[in-house]
Amino acid sequence: MQLLAALCLLVYVAVTTLIGARLLRLGWRTRGRPERLLGAGSLLIGTIGMPLSVASGFGGAAGGVHVPLWLASEVLTQLGVVCFYAFAQQVFRPGVPWARAAVALAAVTLPACLAGAGRGLAAAAPETLSVEATGGWLLFCQFGYGGAFVWSAIEGLSHWASARRRVAIGLLAPAVANRFLLFAIYGLACTGITLANAAGIVLGLDIATSLLVLVPSAGFALLASGAMFLAILPPAWYLERLEAA
Repeated sequence: MQLLAALCLLVYVAVTTLIGARLLRLGWRTRGRPERLLGAGSLLIGTIGMPLSVASGFGGAAGGVHVPLWLASEVLTQLGVVCFYAFAQQVFRPGVPWARAAVALAAVTLPACLAGAGRGLAAAAPETLSVEATGGWLLFCQFGYGGAFVWSAIEGLSHWASARRRVAIGLLAPAVANRFLLFAIYGLACTGITLANAAGIVLGLDIATSLLVLVPSAGFALLASGAMFLAILPPAWYLERLEAA
């Protein structure tokens, strides 16, 4: 089961790498800020941050964790999460003061929580479970991560409902409306991953090996991968099906 979960997470890494690189290339060519933010966020979280966290050994005993490597993985992950906050603000709430404030709040509070987690991990006894050594600071980080994806999901569902009405009267292509739904599904799936990690932290589990964390995370990772792939690189048969519907 652990091997299957690992394969699912590898699929997620591969898809986010493909999508992130594609969006970054598109963004630099068109100078589109949303494309660059979404592309950079995908690469920082899925392509770099997650594998580095696994390589650091975080999840088991604190004595077996390469703390600098884990801190580097979390810093990169947090940069990616802030990119997702900024993407939601740029696409869905441009010029709205509270949305800009949400991005700024995430950019300030996430590093502060990570600093607390890093201090706790570095000072912990070697046999202490690493998630317990963070002293709850890592749980606050997970809430901050989930906030970006919850925001994206809510905005995606809201805009999808509006877009469906425009499709019905011929003012919008079905594929465009469907992209809002797929982005909402992606946000919900990533929220599920953060909740699985948060549950592992609360229960004091090894989040790198516990099936209670790995199984739901793997399922949500597959769902997120499929949604983002169909949103950014939809195959011809999928577009034809949308048009026919």
